[in-house]
Order: sequence, then structure tokens, then C-alpha cells
Amino acid sequence: MGQSTNTTPHGAYLKPMNPLSLMLGISNVSFLAQTATWLPVHMDATIRKAWTHKGMSFVRIMQRCPIYMPHMFTGAGAMNVTYLDHPNGVEVDKALAKKSKIITHDPFDMLAAQEVALIEDSLPMGLLYHNPKLPSYEADRYSRVAKLTNQELIDKMNSHLDKYTVRTSP
Repeated sequence: MGQSTNTTPHGAYLKPMNPLSLMLGISNVSFLAQTATWLPVHMDATIRKAWTHKGMSFVRIMQRCPIYMPHMFTGAGAMNVTYLDHPNGVEVDKALAKKSKIITHDPFDMLAAQEVALIEDSLPMGLLYHNPKLPSYEADRYSRVAKLTNQELIDKMNSHLDKYTVRTSP
């Protein structure tokens, strides 16, 4: 609030939208994490974990903006980071862990994920929510399609292509 930008030259009047909390409200999101560009090892591990997840993944990647918020990431204005620790979560780099707060968080608990998403005094980094039991779009979509043998597939393709064939009489 109060941040001055091109679209809000007199400062923002409302609190900024919380994308983590918003994504938890979408019923088919089964993987939600947050990381930052200034944490390259953490960011790489987070993206790899999201990539291998079967289902809809959302990763919020925080990035520094030297134009509008130069004070946010340096000196006294630096953002505090809280790492989320869980055996099935994103591994926390030991060197970074010494300088930051670490909380134990169960990413399989939706209510706990919502509480973490609403943290305002620091940036929670790691896996907020994970529900591997939620069916993915691909699994659900293709479970409704009849399985064809190779010959049935070829015959079906040929029948479709025959619609575009011009027959001439001899």
C-alpha cells in the first residue's frame, strides 16, 4: 500500500493481491510453491519439483525490481525470508538456512498452506501445498477416450482422410 508506480502515481490505495492465497482457491491446483530469482539453487529445485509433478502446478517466482522498489531488497528494507521445511518439500540450502527463519510446514494440509500464504512479515519460500492424489487434466481427459489398437487407429484415420479424397471416374 502506498507504493507509487506508473499506474498508481499517487500510491496504491489497496493491499496488493496475494497470488498464493488466490491459487489455493482454485480447485485443481495440486502444487503451489514460492521461490525467488536471488535464490538460484532454491529456484532450480522448486521448478524441478513442479515440473515432475503430475497435475496443475503454480510457482510464484519473486523478482527484484530496482526501478520501483530499490529499497525492498537491501539494507534495513530487505525482505525477510522464511523457508518451509518438510521431507517432501523443497530442500533448504544449509548456508541460507543459517541466515533465515525456518518453519516446519506440512504441504499436504490445505489449511496450513493458507496460513502460510497469508504471512505478511516475511516471504515464505518453498512448497506451500501439494496434493498428488488430485487427478490431473491429462489423466482425467484421456481416461474418457476409447483405447484403440494400431489397426483401429489407422482405419479411423483413413476414413477421415477419405472425406477429402476426390474420386474420378475412369
